[in-house]
Amino acid sequence: MELTILDQGAKIIPGWKTDIDDLAEGIHQRYPQAARMEVVLTRHPHCTKGPKSAEILVSVTLISGQLIASHTFEPMFSTAIQSGFALLDAELQRADGMSPLEAVQEVSKSLNAPSQTAM
Repeated sequence: MELTILDQGAKIIPGWKTDIDDLAEGIHQRYPQAARMEVVLTRHPHCTKGPKSAEILVSVTLISGQLIASHTFEPMFSTAIQSGFALLDAELQRADGMSPLEAVQEVSKSLNAPSQTAM
């Protein structure tokens, strides 16, 4: 799977890149039909310490051409990355035929799992 990571006003630190690479690999293993992924990290300078200062958009293009995306705001990029990928996973599960309730339960499990790096 092709992975592109873009930043808009946010300097990507190695820990975030490692998290993104690991989470993207996990998505690709669970959904081999994922052909391309783009991750966009945006820092909003007007609210650098507010509850919505770190924004992440994660999009996946499937082999079929279908585009599936998640978009979230968090106070910190480390949590935004985890949340963004968990939301994407739920959307992919729904697209794969899982019921919304099952998808939410799976996302809850992944959000409650310990993160690989703490930043």
